[in-house]
Amino acid sequence: CEDIKKAIWAFGDSYFSNYNTRWIYHLMRSEYKDNLLINAYSGENSTMALKDLLGLLTQGKPKYILWCLGMNDGSDSDINTPSTAWKTGIDSIIDICRKNGITPVLATIPTVPSVNNEAKNKWVRESGYQYIDFAKAVGASPSGVWYSDMLSSDEVHPSATGGLALYNQALTDFPQLMIN
Repeated sequence: CEDIKKAIWAFGDSYFSNYNTRWIYHLMRSEYKDNLLINAYSGENSTMALKDLLGLLTQGKPKYILWCLGMNDGSDSDINTPSTAWKTGIDSIIDICRKNGITPVLATIPTVPSVNNEAKNKWVRESGYQYIDFAKAVGASPSGVWYSDMLSSDEVHPSATGGLALYNQALTDFPQLMIN
């Protein structure tokens, strides 16, 4: 797999699906599509992605790991306490990156009506690591309300407008995506 040689390895969930309502859709139609390895599955959570990452690291090593997981790791209990599954996963990722000389790039996860991600987002914003502020891109409020026409009718995934906003935020906050 030639993608194993890419400088960026990106891990995500259904937000990475190749539909016109997802930010990856726009990336895959751009000149930047060949700049990264993508590991993503609908329903993917941090535990599953960590297993994939550990397997991939036996074959290569990226410069950056883009970690866009959290929606499937459960709701945060309050503004200061991220879900246990997510916190365990993010701590593991940071440790793996530190031990391997890899730069972690994190992402906020927009809160939706059924999943509160506010503590995860607070942790990411205060971590000191580079991150993509997806929650900001769609105006996700603590109650899960997004900017008009950004959230799809399933109230979990972005609409086509939301997907484009996420894509633009990704390029703004992580311009390394545009470097081959």
